[in-house]
Amino acid sequence: MPKFLLKFLFFSIAVLFPSFSLASQGVIADIDLAGADNALYNPVNKLMYISYSDGIAVFEGTEMIYSIPLEGRVTVVNTKNGYVYVIKYKAASFPDAAGTLYLVQGTEVIKRVGFVGKFPFSFAVNPETGYFYVGRNSCPVCLYIPPYTRFLQTVKDDELSVKVPVGDGAWGMGVEPTTGYLYVANYFDRSISIIQETTNIGTIMLSSNPARLAVNPNNGRVYVPVWDRIAVIEGKELVSTMMSMHYTVYDGTDIAVEPNSGYIYAVGATGVDVYDEIAAIGYIQLSDRVYRLINNPNNGLIYALMFDNLAVIQSTNIMTEIPVGRITQDYYNCLAVDPERGLVYVTSQGDNKVTIVGEIE
Repeated sequence: MPKFLLKFLFFSIAVLFPSFSLASQGVIADIDLAGADNALYNPVNKLMYISYSDGIAVFEGTEMIYSIPLEGRVTVVNTKNGYVYVIKYKAASFPDAAGTLYLVQGTEVIKRVGFVGKFPFSFAVNPETGYFYVGRNSCPVCLYIPPYTRFLQTVKDDELSVKVPVGDGAWGMGVEPTTGYLYVANYFDRSISIIQETTNIGTIMLSSNPARLAVNPNNGRVYVPVWDRIAVIEGKELVSTMMSMHYTVYDGTDIAVEPNSGYIYAVGATGVDVYDEIAAIGYIQLSDRVYRLINNPNNGLIYALMFDNLAVIQSTNIMTEIPVGRITQDYYNCLAVDPERGLVYVTSQGDNKVTIVGEIE
């Protein structure tokens, strides 16, 4: 169905059924922030960190309380010690070259760790072991896959550590908290690497190219969208696959898990497929292509980010769509949730702003 007809359909539903609203009543703040980029919630100090043109903005709720003068992108946070890992992306000369890692704690830059490699692309941290992992994408101007895409650079606490072999193109990563295993989606290699601290302990081959993955901390399972199905991994084994209702046709297809219900949400065409532990159980039609999915574990809501709309999903139903700022091609971390306050942050490089959405009743 054409996009303009879908938007008309959603508008008509909003008129006929007021409980289903497209109004922007969920938006509680639109804050100008030039070059607003990655957003990251830190549960240790309950602050939101947002990369932007002049550094890193630190938010407490809807108020920007500090700007850290460090040019770089926030990536992940260590939920044990509160370290925020910041990667410098813009080209510069050593010792400040693109690919340099810094540690931020609170509102202070506490250490320049060092150079972690060209084209850093995916990131993960294991709070229990203190290992931070950096996966790298292929060179954008190369006609081959460089060898450095086959390794993860590791950082132990605040020191550079060893390189760990993985497959080609580590696009997505996630840590299973019970075993401590790191799962790496190797896009070009059609595989998942399993890492224990700094040792590759297994490889699972898949039917297509994996880009993202999600871990359910309640049952230890890992879910990977691959074209027309969801691969389900437990430990070091592929235990099942679940066929999708709609092909996940886009590179970078996202996936999220709501751990309390156990439902899995994966992008499919212009909507979201919903799965239980066994099979697909529903499809939620939205007004546009979905780029990012994220969940709030405190209220069970799923947020689906489109080009300029944010859909709020509860279980297998859409609650509302809310207009937000336009996203750009660097959309992987432009959506973040503050579960304590029930706030959702959408960063927009296209509109140079941050949209903050309150809790939807």
